[in-house]
Amino acid sequence: QGDIELYQQICRLFYDAAPEKLLALKEHCDGLAHAQVKQISHALRGQSGDIGAQRLTQLLAKLEEKADQQDGTDYTVLVERISEEFQVLEQALQNEVFETSSESKRSNES
Repeated sequence: QGDIELYQQICRLFYDAAPEKLLALKEHCDGLAHAQVKQISHALRGQSGDIGAQRLTQLLAKLEEKADQQDGTDYTVLVERISEEFQVLEQALQNEVFETSSESKRSNES
């Protein structure tokens, strides 16, 4: 039970913080601010890896690599794919992780 609750907390932290970070990532990509793109994509990559979001982690790793090479040619495409993948993940977290959390609390209260 403790491991599940810890995982849910980690997911909640990611879920709450990621939209703002993704917005900042897009803005830095638009401005070709490679250092900031690298920093944010690295942080998001680690956090998405922590919750097992492999596709998102892989996309963020590609973006981080491009930023490290100071190559912004694929930024727009990668950010679009990252945003789409985050939306899929967001829905999965709402339906599978957070819903399970609510059900678990209700059954414990009974």
